[in-house]
Amino acid sequence: MEKREIIGILLIAVIASTVVTYHLQSTSNTAMEILEEKVPERVPAGEKTTHEFSFSLVLRKSVESLILDFDCLLNATAEEGDPVRVVEEAVETITELFSDLSAPITVQEIELETGSGTLYDFSDAFSVIAPKLPALSSTTIYSIVEINGSRQGFRGVSDFFSNRNLSLDSITLSKNEVPETYLTEQAGEAQAQGKPSVMDAPLLGRKEYQSNSEDDRLSVRLMVNSIGVPGHEGIIEVIRLTVDGENQISRGFIIAK
Repeated sequence: MEKREIIGILLIAVIASTVVTYHLQSTSNTAMEILEEKVPERVPAGEKTTHEFSFSLVLRKSVESLILDFDCLLNATAEEGDPVRVVEEAVETITELFSDLSAPITVQEIELETGSGTLYDFSDAFSVIAPKLPALSSTTIYSIVEINGSRQGFRGVSDFFSNRNLSLDSITLSKNEVPETYLTEQAGEAQAQGKPSVMDAPLLGRKEYQSNSEDDRLSVRLMVNSIGVPGHEGIIEVIRLTVDGENQISRGFIIAK
């Protein structure tokens, strides 16, 4: 066998080994795989229609803690002048206030299908500074995003959905096909079926699962009733996944009016 041929074979072997090693390292560092993302294209406010939002994943390695965190923000883009002026001013004012009080503030980048943005989460800070503040109805989260080259501002609540007591017919949180279901109180639905109310679902739209094993499957299903959705010019539904204290995914889904 010629020397050049031997060198060629050795180079191929080295490259192949590198690719396999990289693949194994990438796989081992991936905590989860997204299985499904189902998002309604539009949710018209005040109409008698229902819309499903669902999300599911499978763990690719064991993790001690996994937190699912939902946020719902409504479009607050200014019609004149700087489109994000209102949101920017609110963020600057609240950030300055909480910085002086050493309250916890979370700033994260979020991915969108047609853009990206920055999320400013003051929900934990409000919980510390004003524990009696009605958490489910208070504006505690803001975002400035760029969608198809256009800057837009959003503000809303850290929760499964805005106005959950009226806008959600049900919330179903499942681990390994074992559902934890919360139903609307409207027309006595929850009481009639012996289920907890949507108001009893985890506060701030935040659910933590502990002692999770490889191949565990987690899912969330929200049934949105448009009749209870507040008027809006567009919604961003955000889901954030935190594994053992580190943010893994921050994704926003745009829903038209």
